[in-house]
Amino acid sequence: MQILLIRHGEPVAARTARPGMIVSGAECERLARGYAGSEIHPESHPPAWLVRRAGKAGIAYSSALRRAVQSAELLGLGGRLTVDPVFDEAPIPYGYLTGLKLPVGVWAALARLLWLLDRSPGFEGISGTRARARRCAAILHDAAAGHGRAVLVAHGCINALIRQSLMDTGWMPVSWYHQGYWAVNALTRSS
Repeated sequence: MQILLIRHGEPVAARTARPGMIVSGAECERLARGYAGSEIHPESHPPAWLVRRAGKAGIAYSSALRRAVQSAELLGLGGRLTVDPVFDEAPIPYGYLTGLKLPVGVWAALARLLWLLDRSPGFEGISGTRARARRCAAILHDAAAGHGRAVLVAHGCINALIRQSLMDTGWMPVSWYHQGYWAVNALTRSS
């Protein structure tokens, strides 16, 4: 059995905000919402080898966020794709200290820190995201057991938590392709 965890391609919104940009909390919230709903940049294409490898999957999943669904379609998975919000990215808490101006990278670090501390009112914290990742891992395990190979097109943070959950249940990482957009983690397990 094999599972491929693939991160989506580069969203248009990724080119909008740069870590050094100084923005208010309200502007950061607008940027975060824009990223959440962003399409894939027209110049972002999966490598040909990844299209071939993903194409061998018997079943495919993606998060419900537009950038993941579009990435799955670019990989040629549209006809056998199950879209499920359980695979959505770990939330980025925002909407606090709205008048304060800081670099976007600082806002992102503060948001992730609040998330890691489970101090993100109105947003799922790390404990909730870990529990969701365990559910995702169970879905993917069952899919791989039934189809031999399953593919998930989702997001960096949730993919990392799913990967850890799979490894905790006996799955072994066998290959990895960088950490950016179109990143891939492959895991395997005997039936």
